Amino acid sequence: MGGAASVDLTPDGPGRVAGLALPVPGVTGYDGMDETEPCLAVERPAKAGDMEGIARLGMGMRGRAGGGTPESAPVVAAHFRAVLPAWFAHVGHRRTDPPAFDRLGEIAVPTAPALGELDRPEVVRRNEEMAARIPGCRLARLPARPTAGSPDCRLARLAAWPPGHLATCDHSPQLREPETATRLIEEPYAEAAA
Repeated sequence: MGGAASVDLTPDGPGRVAGLALPVPGVTGYDGMDETEPCLAVERPAKAGDMEGIARLGMGMRGRAGGGTPESAPVVAAHFRAVLPAWFAHVGHRRTDPPAFDRLGEIAVPTAPALGELDRPEVVRRNEEMAARIPGCRLARLPARPTAGSPDCRLARLAAWPPGHLATCDHSPQLREPETATRLIEEPYAEAAA
């Protein structure tokens, strides 16, 4: 939810945004991802008030790195459960922002999205397409043994990063690899301040 809001705001408020650190971001106006099936899957337990059922579905869709169940990744499951009340609180109040996907080329600030290789394939594809449209974007996609010249990773200070981080992440890189996620968040802001 936060990544899409940040991306949507940036083309309209370039003076208000110094840089973007985007762990597994969304974006409005992207047509390559059909959310119908996941929404329908969540609808039944949501109408029944079955929060544990929603957590189990969410972990299955977005928590593959930890085994995909609340039992196999209790820390991620606890965070997932903690955000559920906020999701339900905004139902009926959420508005759709104008499409930003076709405006990603207007982003002129340091931008570093991170994708978890074990996230849903359509989410990985969306993040790849987003990064390709943002000028100078450095997509954090670390292979198992990154090297400074790796074509899959365009991070400025790659050699200092621990090997393999995010290659085994899903939709929660900030929980799976907090140190790497922190560096991803700090990098665009340090670059903007330089």
